[in-house]
Amino acid sequence: MAHYSVFYFLGRAAKRIHDEKPALAYPEDVFFLLGTVGDNLERFMKAMNDLGSDCGCKIYDKRIDQFPKGFDPFKEISDYRNTLLHDTVLGRGIRIERTYIPKWNVKPSDSPLHRVRGSWAKAAQLPQDDRISTNDLMERLVSEVCNLLETLWKRAVTVVTSQPFEQKMVSVTKLAEHLPLDLTIPVPSVPSASGTYRVLGSNTTHLDQPARSAATELEGFVQVPFGKS
Repeated sequence: MAHYSVFYFLGRAAKRIHDEKPALAYPEDVFFLLGTVGDNLERFMKAMNDLGSDCGCKIYDKRIDQFPKGFDPFKEISDYRNTLLHDTVLGRGIRIERTYIPKWNVKPSDSPLHRVRGSWAKAAQLPQDDRISTNDLMERLVSEVCNLLETLWKRAVTVVTSQPFEQKMVSVTKLAEHLPLDLTIPVPSVPSASGTYRVLGSNTTHLDQPARSAATELEGFVQVPFGKS
């Protein structure tokens, strides 16, 4: 469920950014969705660690207990979400179809976002270098989130496809009596000897039939298992 929810909310955020201009003018909606990606990512990593520890496999380190710290860009996303959703309306700038909000810095004293939260007057005094357009900010954050998820999921896949994890899964789910799976595909009868075989891979052949009428053209392509020669 956590795995599904991570990508559900990431997809929602991406759709809001690319399909709806108001999302860039009202970034709190997108930050809510990206923040929820982080909430479910934390749940996913903890669940995977529980599964991994049950079969002696280590997946993610103890930094999870400090999430979102150490999992860029979720610390930045979390600070924006908390400011936009829990504080008074953040001061922002508007220029020809672009919305600008204060930049973020991991160090609060160096962060324009932290310095001007709760004060429109202070936000209005920010120099342009301390502001960032929501277009640029959202595109960067989504890209960084995708890169992080790619790294984390590769780590999970490596573990769940290892022998200790697979053996534990088979034992817990009681699949042993059904293994190995019988994947034999019945060989269909070959229509006509006038066709020619061509090998496309180690386990498949295709039968190319001569040209036929439109009424029977669907019968001209047959796929059958191809054993070892």
